[in-house]
Amino acid sequence: MERLVEQDAGIGQLRRGEQSFFRMPGNLASYRMRERAETDYRNAFKYAEAKGRAEGGLEILFSLVRDGLLSVEKASARVGLTRDDFAARMGRRDSGHPPADDGS
Repeated sequence: MERLVEQDAGIGQLRRGEQSFFRMPGNLASYRMRERAETDYRNAFKYAEAKGRAEGGLEILFSLVRDGLLSVEKASARVGLTRDDFAARMGRRDSGHPPADDGS
């Protein structure tokens, strides 16, 4: 970094401005809060995307079972559920009720 400062005086000026900004009370805390919020925001999208993929995969399996192209036993094995749990989830979807929000 020092070599860049020697080559371009503007970089040195930016660096001094950055240092004085973070010396002012509250600026560092504000910066860290915003950084944390941005990280939480990105993580929320990652979580939502993963959950959406899992739900979409279940919907495809439900459809294959309904169409008779896949047995309940094979479909439940693909998602790591017991036959009864898979059938119960499929029944909740078919009945028009939202799935239980119990982590399942």
